Amino acid sequence: MSGKQTLIPPPSSAFRPASISYTNEFEGSPRIIEDMGHSNVWNSHPKNYGPGSRACRVCGNGHGLIRKYGLMCCRQCFRSNAKEIGFIKYR
Repeated sequence: MSGKQTLIPPPSSAFRPASISYTNEFEGSPRIIEDMGHSNVWNSHPKNYGPGSRACRVCGNGHGLIRKYGLMCCRQCFRSNAKEIGFIKYR
């Protein structure tokens, strides 16, 4: 986890900043909250859909992916492994 870490004391007065939420008000120890940087915001929700969620099962490449028949293999790896998989080239 990259980003600056800030030491925040527990709430001691009636003034509370609107940007900070205190979830554990009754403990007297200060909490460390990590600042929400660019990578923390964009990677906070898992991506289970779209082209960014799929990759080649052989090399991990995300481009040129063949998804037909559940291959999930990029076109370069498919060409090198087509005979082992069982595909026959007729032309």
